[in-house]
Amino acid sequence: MQRRHIKKKALFSIIAVIVAAGCASREKSAEIQDLMTLDEAIRQAAFSIDGRIPAKTKIALLNFDSPADDFSEYVIDELTANLVDSGKLTVVDRKEIDLIRDEFEFQFSGEVSDDSMQKLGRVLGAEFIVSGSLKKLGDLYRIVIRALNVQSAEVVVQYRANIAGDDVVRALLAGGKTTRSPARAEAKPAGPAPAPQPTVPAGPAPDPQPAIPASPAQAKTEYNLGDKGPGGGIVFYDKKDTGEGWRYLEAAPASSEFVAGRAEAIRRSKALVVNGRLDITGWRLPTQEELNLMYERLHKQGLGGFNGSGLFYNSYYWSSTNDAYGYSCYQDFSSGSQSSTWGWAGAANFRVRVVRQF
Repeated sequence: MQRRHIKKKALFSIIAVIVAAGCASREKSAEIQDLMTLDEAIRQAAFSIDGRIPAKTKIALLNFDSPADDFSEYVIDELTANLVDSGKLTVVDRKEIDLIRDEFEFQFSGEVSDDSMQKLGRVLGAEFIVSGSLKKLGDLYRIVIRALNVQSAEVVVQYRANIAGDDVVRALLAGGKTTRSPARAEAKPAGPAPAPQPTVPAGPAPDPQPAIPASPAQAKTEYNLGDKGPGGGIVFYDKKDTGEGWRYLEAAPASSEFVAGRAEAIRRSKALVVNGRLDITGWRLPTQEELNLMYERLHKQGLGGFNGSGLFYNSYYWSSTNDAYGYSCYQDFSSGSQSSTWGWAGAANFRVRVVRQF
């Protein structure tokens, strides 16, 4: 009888352990299910940024440090979409960031210093820059997204959340990192010196190759209207002398054209992206007279790739000139008419085609 009692007691103990283990397993499962998904965390981060940064502020989403390119791209894209949909802040276009980020030698999925991001933020005209990171914590992941003031380096938003390592997260992390910064991509591993090239058979000496010019400006000394200028643009004015250190004016190529308010147009004209690279060699917003020359000598001749559609201000181009009343001057490339505007037009988004002297 006593033995039967002991056996019953042992059986109850085993059942209690199993039940306890099952409860613990269910509690852990419930805990994981209660975690945010990646998309929920991104939406909450966008909400935090919207709530802490003044309306109409220009921000640039520059970098997200994670173990995989796909994950970083996804976070940047989704965060951008959430902020654009909100409509409160002005978000720098990713294409614009892509054009100049190689100059700063960083990738979206790598770790980047605040100083580098601040420099890029200034070039883009952004008042705040957004970055983030992902860290693995056992079965969970810790996501951090922050917004930094470009001028003061003050962190104004620091959003943190634990997210579940669900199927979406696992899929995005599966590819790992595949991209490299330009500097690393060009670096060659150390190793033995390459084998000497085979000797060229004896024969008549080849003609000497011309020396490579020291700078693009030396490649040519005389230009005609419509020629390609040393800055990659198109020549539209010849002063006929080199007084004041220059003779010609060139308009930037069509690929560099952008749309902006006038104040932003003046600022961005000084650091232009030409043929996919940052160029700060003297580009500027044209004067009213220069803009009209571009219209007459380039656009009317079918040169330069200007927009002359005339629909919804698409053919309006900013100049750097103000009229007698201080209003901002612009030109309509659909008709050639010049005008000026004030008030709302300071922020009106007109086209910008910059020029440089050489």
